[in-house]
Amino acid sequence: MMYSPFAKVVRLHTWLVTMFAVSVPMNPQCKPRLIWDLVGLCFVCYDAVTIPLLLLVCNADSFSPAVDLCLLLFWTIDVGLSFLTSTYVSSELTTSFRGIAKQYARTWLLPDLMMCSPGWLVIALGSSSRFNFTRLLRILRSLRLLRLLKMETVLQDQLKRVNSLVLLNAVHLAQLLFLLLMLNHTLACFWFWIGQSADGGWFSRVGESDLDPIQGYVMALHWSITNFHGSMEVYPGNMTERVFAVVVLISGMIIFSTFVSVITDMILQVRQFRKKKNEQKQQLRGYLRRHNISAHLTVGVKRYLEFHTDAEKAWVEDRELLHALPLNLQKSVLLEAR
Repeated sequence: MMYSPFAKVVRLHTWLVTMFAVSVPMNPQCKPRLIWDLVGLCFVCYDAVTIPLLLLVCNADSFSPAVDLCLLLFWTIDVGLSFLTSTYVSSELTTSFRGIAKQYARTWLLPDLMMCSPGWLVIALGSSSRFNFTRLLRILRSLRLLRLLKMETVLQDQLKRVNSLVLLNAVHLAQLLFLLLMLNHTLACFWFWIGQSADGGWFSRVGESDLDPIQGYVMALHWSITNFHGSMEVYPGNMTERVFAVVVLISGMIIFSTFVSVITDMILQVRQFRKKKNEQKQQLRGYLRRHNISAHLTVGVKRYLEFHTDAEKAWVEDRELLHALPLNLQKSVLLEAR
């Protein structure tokens, strides 16, 4: 039995809706899209670790061609899924395919094509001796790091579904730690490359002119971390290394100070959130103690106020928040809140 292309699309849409509860276009906050974005985040972390190593330390084309092919397939499919995922334009959710395509074309379509095309081009041309893409491939591979910016936007959009202040602070802290580690990782790769390339560098000062890549990278990573805090025996051996070390030292001082201030601000937010409630409880205890209220009545008063005060306060705050929303959004929120 023959099916037209339109009928096949309809059958595929029906199968997706039945098996995965996915409607096309997908809502950007639906569970399948969330899982897809989390997998993409893992792939971006893999690129952030391996690309500096391949370019500056290992001097290789790839750790695993099979993994690279999987990454290429994933991000190529992601381009298609971006045309099938609703998107926000200002504050409005666009569900028309034309509006989705226009918004995607204005934002990430061109960068996504630039990051996917070189991989397919290399596969199409193969290992022909007429074309030497070794160095070009390594340089183009670094373009995949642009997805860090895209994943930051995607992560912020997904975090809008989270309402817990503690969870949000935990995610933001994990982001800061990841950025700090990736910065140290990248600096270590550059320090390794400078020491290996320049004459009279830190490679020769540690006693070996040709260190094992793993051992040399670990020493370079140690050096990179100590520029933020600590000290070690590796130090610059020529002018190039000294200039690089000065730049890293100044940058490290600024970045580490910013990192500490952001963590301090997160802690203060949590403390301030709990401070008002603790002050109200302390005032209640003082009142009950001054008037010698019995233990039985004290417990009853505290339990009543803990429940009803929070409920009344939440009701008042909800009214104030919903008052700023358009009428259609107010109705939708109240309908789900019932």
